[in-house]
Amino acid sequence: MAEETKKDKLATVYHVTPYNGKWQVKGVGNTRPTKLFDTQKEAIAYSNELTKKRNGSVIIHRKTGQVRDSISNKKKK
Repeated sequence: MAEETKKDKLATVYHVTPYNGKWQVKGVGNTRPTKLFDTQKEAIAYSNELTKKRNGSVIIHRKTGQVRDSISNKKKK
């Protein structure tokens, strides 16, 4: 069986959630945040750029943790 490449391990779905008074961008399956931001707007912009490169999507949460929106950057075939 072929070895898994680094690109295969990169998340394609990221969540923007509150974390200790800041906003975190966290890939699905990751235990630690990818990056922390002071504002939700900054976190959304960063995760949107990540998913554009990786053909993925962003799930945006409210301060309560409830999902409020999503962005899909999956390219149509």
